[in-house]
Amino acid sequence: MRHMLAHLVRCIEKLARHPFRAFTVIFLLSAVVRTVLLLTSGKTEIVQFAEAERIGRSLAKTGSFADPYVEPTGLTAHCSPFYPLLVSMIYRLFGTELAGGYARCAVIILVYSVLYGLQPYFARRLGLAPAAGVIAGLLSAAIPLNRSAEVFMGWEEPWAAIALAWILFFTLALWKRAEKRALVWICYGVSWGAVLYISPSLLPVQLGAC
Repeated sequence: MRHMLAHLVRCIEKLARHPFRAFTVIFLLSAVVRTVLLLTSGKTEIVQFAEAERIGRSLAKTGSFADPYVEPTGLTAHCSPFYPLLVSMIYRLFGTELAGGYARCAVIILVYSVLYGLQPYFARRLGLAPAAGVIAGLLSAAIPLNRSAEVFMGWEEPWAAIALAWILFFTLALWKRAEKRALVWICYGVSWGAVLYISPSLLPVQLGAC
């Protein structure tokens, strides 16, 4: 047992020294685990709709940001715009039946796998031990705690997490350089505006950064 743990620690340390290799291993692990769940599930799970998917279907069919529930309710502010718009684009390309469901699930699996694969990089950029990012990424990849959201019916969470990491890196860079150029700060403000379209719940983070 001790020998196995020592070998595991060496593997994690080796991955921590090679960010691209760590990303590849974690990404593939996450993608394989979630693809197996997708391929072994019933068709009902693949074509079912949560609120964001229903809004995406409405956008694809009628052009209206509407009807997030089983019964039509009209225009809605139930979800932030980004993810339903993305889903509507998928449905326009593949339809709202089984092919569209598989395409939607593939995009969800892809973005979660990218998010988990980036965790060692995030750790390094934020001043944490890269090995901590490797461990977090491997555990997240291997154990889909929120199976439904990570495979079938996504929300904006993974996109918001990636966007938050990027905006935090941007913020740290501005603070370290004591940036004074107006154009850079305009780009920073526009970036925050785009991030809030992905997830308005990040507003308290913006206020804290200010």
